[in-house]
Amino acid sequence: MQPGKTLVLGSITLTQEKVTMDPPKETKHPAMLVTYLLLPLVYAVVGFVLWPGSLYPPEVKTMVITAIVSGVLGTIVGFWMGTSLGSSRKTDAMNAALNNASQGESK
Repeated sequence: MQPGKTLVLGSITLTQEKVTMDPPKETKHPAMLVTYLLLPLVYAVVGFVLWPGSLYPPEVKTMVITAIVSGVLGTIVGFWMGTSLGSSRKTDAMNAALNNASQGESK
């Protein structure tokens, strides 16, 4: 790639100096759509089991609370940490590719 040239691949812009990427809007992100679709199910199950006067024993209520808390925390941490780590690796790989391409053209 020659200095000053820009290569645009969808939402990714490559230039000699830097790599930029426009993130999708949060409301249109597929992960948000799945969240919006599944969250009411979680609320319904928790409400059904934990509602005052429900016939479930305390052990079942404890299992539901533990599963919800660990599932939610694990999912949130896994999604955001995985996204950040993968994005960082991709940026490093793209920068290395740009540097290799620019060194190959200068020879």
